[in-house]
Amino acid sequence: MKNLITFLFICLTTVFASVNLSLDNVDTDAGTLSVVMENDETVGGFQFSLAGVTITGASGGSSASN
Repeated sequence: MKNLITFLFICLTTVFASVNLSLDNVDTDAGTLSVVMENDETVGGFQFSLAGVTITGASGGSSASN
């Protein structure tokens, strides 16, 4: 799982140099993590996938406004 997260992070930060996506507060025991996107440009939308993960909520930033 950590290898997949690291791979996604590297790919997305390489492709979108002015849009940074990072995963913070990863707690595999609790089954939680934070996805943080920081950008200098307007983003029309966002999409990503994580294998083996069930999303149960989203809050703040772009997720709150969409």
